[in-house]
Amino acid sequence: MPLACRKNIGRPGTHISEDDCRQVDKAVRATEMDKDPSVGAPKDVGYCAAGKSVKVIYADGFESKSGWSFQRGWQLSSEGGYPYAAFGHDAADGWPTAGDDITLTQRSGVRLAPGAHLRFDHAYWLQPNDGARVEYNTGSGWKVASTLPNVNGEDTPAGEFDGQKSFGGESNGFGGTRYDLSSLAGKTVKLRFHLKKVGGDPETAEESSWYVDNLKIYTCV
Repeated sequence: MPLACRKNIGRPGTHISEDDCRQVDKAVRATEMDKDPSVGAPKDVGYCAAGKSVKVIYADGFESKSGWSFQRGWQLSSEGGYPYAAFGHDAADGWPTAGDDITLTQRSGVRLAPGAHLRFDHAYWLQPNDGARVEYNTGSGWKVASTLPNVNGEDTPAGEFDGQKSFGGESNGFGGTRYDLSSLAGKTVKLRFHLKKVGGDPETAEESSWYVDNLKIYTCV
């Protein structure tokens, strides 16, 4: 909240001052909202083992739509009036309506070096049986990434994916997920983020959403 306050100082249509933000600082400290919750905190994961550093093959912070096909229902978070992101200003943001089957798909493939990994930050809240999963394609059709070794990957059966694994419930903010792409070394891979929502009346359906940010394909050196 302190950062959000200061981002709005001087913006057209606002009357927020530095004095206002100092009061926000005091309120946040008094209520301990600056501390991570002891229960239900977002899951996170690092990039490499201790002593190793990241060598980036491909990176996207979703500050624009370049490089990805945003199917209807996917947008930049600022387009929905709420620029929620793990880093920077924007994230890719999927908000499916009842009966939707929508994807955010990488336009060009990335050739994978030996020992490659995929890691990204994401936040989600998903209604029971709604599906949200990562998929990859090396030229022979889309496959589910949860079959690859991973940390904080999909772990919840989803009716919309015929009981296969999905992210599920609430992440309680941005956390990280990492996949080991070593078995795909030498191949060119495309990624997509796949959302499916249970059908029914769009007016009464409970909302699900998925924010994706700070995506990297990389090796550890």
